[in-house]
Amino acid sequence: MGLSYKKNFFLKLRLFIAICIAVLLIILDCKIGLLIRIRSYFDVSIGLLNSLVKKPAQIITHTLENFSANRVAQLENRKLRHELFLKNIETILFDQYKEENKYLRKLLGAISQHNERVMLSRVMFTTSIPFADQVVIDKGQVDGVYHNQPVIADKGIVGQVISVNKTTSRVLLSCDALSGIPIKILRNGIRAVALGNGCNKSFDLKYLANDDFYSKSICLGDIVVTSGIYSMFPEGYPVGVISSIRYDKQKLNIYVQITPTTNFKNLDRLLLLWKTKDSIISESDKLDNSSDNSSDNSSDNSSDNSSDNSSDNSSDNSSDNSSDNSSDNSSDNSSDNSSDNSSDNSSDNSSD
Repeated sequence: MGLSYKKNFFLKLRLFIAICIAVLLIILDCKIGLLIRIRSYFDVSIGLLNSLVKKPAQIITHTLENFSANRVAQLENRKLRHELFLKNIETILFDQYKEENKYLRKLLGAISQHNERVMLSRVMFTTSIPFADQVVIDKGQVDGVYHNQPVIADKGIVGQVISVNKTTSRVLLSCDALSGIPIKILRNGIRAVALGNGCNKSFDLKYLANDDFYSKSICLGDIVVTSGIYSMFPEGYPVGVISSIRYDKQKLNIYVQITPTTNFKNLDRLLLLWKTKDSIISESDKLDNSSDNSSDNSSDNSSDNSSDNSSDNSSDNSSDNSSDNSSDNSSDNSSDNSSDNSSDNSSDNSSD
């Protein structure tokens, strides 16, 4: 009996100590962010260990591939030289089209697209946090990476930077359930938001009005790109293709799903985007022009209204004055005639 009591006592004591430690860690994490710092240190150390472990295997693999693929590389080199020759011919026409496009954009007053500075980065490893789709890349504060910076791959949008360390950064993938991308349909310009639903599933299209669905008819296979609203992502980058449309007549809801163009399971090389000063200045100029136009329109309207009111008032006053004058003149004439007639009559009577 004594032994079992001591055993239960030690078990309860261990449980109480464990609960105290857990509560203490929660308090420290809330107050000073201790666990966030520890996790950032672990990210850096795990990245270094991962690179050190992969280096020997990569050297051996590259050596074997160089010996076995030498002949294949020569054949591909010939093929690529031929394709390069054809592409150079096409480039001559492309430069002409590019100049024409710039001229037309100047005429339309539009901002040139995809005028961003980029930097190539590599995925070091995928984080193992439950219910969170994130990757760690090999660029950090020393490379100028900043919070909420957009990240893309060769086929479209990947996500945004959510944590920046000195030499590494953590990227939240756009397929994560906490991620949302302002988008538009390229064919008809309908705007909505693509919400992540897990990297094994499609995006959900939300905040879509019913009238847009009927008037502009969203179709399967429509290409979806970033809209550039709120400056979260630059405008015009591919997000996915509409793969499913379902309309619930009872609830009056539209359920649209988008298959992403990016393969989130095989991410290797990524591009970090910076907006250039030219695009920022052009956007501010566009906003200034719109505000100037609105102020000019308001001033023109106010001046027109004042002139109309003054002309109306003057016409009213003139008509009133004319009517008053005519009435005064008629009354004066009638009084004069009556006085003349009475005097004549009196003089005639006296003479008689």
